[in-house]
Amino acid sequence: MLDAIRFVRGAVKDTDTITPVLTHFYINKGRIQGTDGRLHLDIACPDLTFEAVVPAERFLRAVDACEKEPTFRFTDGGKLVIESKPFKAFLPHLTALDFPAAVPSGGRKHKMSPTLIPVLRTLLPFLSTDASRAWAGTILFHKETGQAFAANNAIIAVHKAEQMFHADIQLPIFTVKELIRIADPPEHYSMDEVGITFYWGDRWLRSSLINAEWPVKTAVNYLTMKGTKVPIPDRLQSSINKIIPFCSDPKFPIIHFTKNGISTAQGETSAEVAGFDVGETALRADNIAPMLAVSTHMAVGDKVVLFWGKDFRGFMAPLRTA
Repeated sequence: MLDAIRFVRGAVKDTDTITPVLTHFYINKGRIQGTDGRLHLDIACPDLTFEAVVPAERFLRAVDACEKEPTFRFTDGGKLVIESKPFKAFLPHLTALDFPAAVPSGGRKHKMSPTLIPVLRTLLPFLSTDASRAWAGTILFHKETGQAFAANNAIIAVHKAEQMFHADIQLPIFTVKELIRIADPPEHYSMDEVGITFYWGDRWLRSSLINAEWPVKTAVNYLTMKGTKVPIPDRLQSSINKIIPFCSDPKFPIIHFTKNGISTAQGETSAEVAGFDVGETALRADNIAPMLAVSTHMAVGDKVVLFWGKDFRGFMAPLRTA
């Protein structure tokens, strides 16, 4: 029972003064559901044979406090009692009409590729939360090219994703994070015009989809770019970490790449590490780290710095420096 409750807890808000019901579970005669208004989690839980809408965190704590399987009943005053002697808890509950319950997305079920979660883990660091660019907060799965794209203001990241979905979709960042939290690869999915549902046996997750103006043509054009690959030195990231504290602007740390190594800009404080040459350019340190984490080779060009990894390609705009 606890595993089922914890699964659903991932979708429930901790606090919500505008819509308090989003901090609750919906228990519906053998199933339990939670939502934050954007995604729903639902799982079978045969021990919960009643119907109620209860405060999620307190219900979880009450069940967890029971040393043996708890019993459930309602008082004449309308409270839910969770009991396993000597422990007993009383919780208020709402009616099912108060809860924005959901059902799985329409359409037939499709078999899900087992590689979905690794693709999401790779591309998540490249997503943006910039509200003015809704597309940048999604991973675009592009059926025609068999690629998954993520981008922010400075980076385009691309991962092989052949036969992942039967149509183009933009998976929102909140769904990406929840799928990564669950970790188990979904077995099937179904989708309609507004949502997608992932299935694991008797569990499912339904999420809204975003239909933003994703600059897919620009992203696809980057796939044609070529460069002379050079291996990324093993100590490049650790060397960058050593000199970041000496950048003159800690909120905008710039790393200069030269034929002799890397350095910060000259200023009141500066630092450098010598001994390797991957090309001459300047890049933001906080953009480099997620790219190096999944790349083995790179190439420095005038207009773009290219990266390669296993089933991965990345493109980063270099900075103009005086």
